[in-house]
Amino acid sequence: MAGGRVVQNADLIAYNKTGYHIARNLINPDLINRLCREGALVCRGERGVVPGLTPDLRMLSDEEVFQRILAIHFPHHVSAVYTNFLSHPTIVDILTHLIGPHVKCMQSILFIKPPGMPGQAWHQDEIPIPTQDR
Repeated sequence: MAGGRVVQNADLIAYNKTGYHIARNLINPDLINRLCREGALVCRGERGVVPGLTPDLRMLSDEEVFQRILAIHFPHHVSAVYTNFLSHPTIVDILTHLIGPHVKCMQSILFIKPPGMPGQAWHQDEIPIPTQDR
């Protein structure tokens, strides 16, 4: 298994019952920091054209940029860092064990959603990812 992770039979049973799997501590802090730094560059438009971004974002700090952006769709279209992350070996290994060998990325979204930004309407992820106040 890549990275020493093995999907246990209990994980597979839980995934088939709930529709999701949590792989705790999967991504190391250095990679998380790299993805965050890259996210700021993508949000500023410094990695390529992203629909909806305004030129004024280039003058803002990372924190300020992240306060203005809800999400960036398809960041892998402009960022090699995000393109490479789509094939992270341990993630692919886990997905292969959970859903089978035919793993394909259909979409990528960089969600930021700062405090006070509106949420999303109810959708299929409502159970594992609540979107309404409880």
